Amino acid sequence: MIGALAPTIALGVLPAILAIAVASPFWLGMGLLMIFAGGGDLTIILKLLACRCDSKDVLYVDHPYQGGLVRFERQ
Repeated sequence: MIGALAPTIALGVLPAILAIAVASPFWLGMGLLMIFAGGGDLTIILKLLACRCDSKDVLYVDHPYQGGLVRFERQ
C-alpha cells in the first residue's frame, strides 16, 4: 500500500503543499493534477481494505488487461 500511495504523495501532495506555502498557482495545479491521477491507485487500495477473506493464504495480482486487481484464495 505504501508503494501505491508514494507517487501520489511525492508528486501530488508535497508539491501542492509547497505551492500553497509559496503562493504558486502553477505548482498547485500540477499537484492537484497528480493527486487526481493517483485516484486509480487509491481505488485499488480501497478495494484491498474492503476485502474480507476467509483464508490467510491470499495472493493479489494486477489484472492483466483491466484496471484493478485479481484475488486468489487457497481453499
